[in-house]
Amino acid sequence: MNSAYKRVEEEIRNFIQVPERIQALCSLATSDLYFGPGEVDESYPGFSSAIKEIRNWVDNIPHYLWVDSDCGAIWEREPETYEVDGENIEPFWDSIYFLERKDILKTLFDSELVVYL
Repeated sequence: MNSAYKRVEEEIRNFIQVPERIQALCSLATSDLYFGPGEVDESYPGFSSAIKEIRNWVDNIPHYLWVDSDCGAIWEREPETYEVDGENIEPFWDSIYFLERKDILKTLFDSELVVYL
């Protein structure tokens, strides 16, 4: 993975703040996936319920993001040409990454867990 894409992932993690509850559920559900049910944690409702709660939260994140790896700008719509002092400024497409929801989820969560979301 190149350093520009690593920066994109970092920008996404900063842009989409995953609540502590969702982070905890993801960690416990991922552990369930890899190792099976472990010690009972009172805050863990079980794999199916955890996935349902995580999905409910995921429904509120953007479906698409465009991230500029040079400056860290993030858009929820495709960047457009804009005008500054009468001059048209085009987006610098060579540094802009387009991410669909599955890519966003893989950045935020374990890849194995994303299959269930």
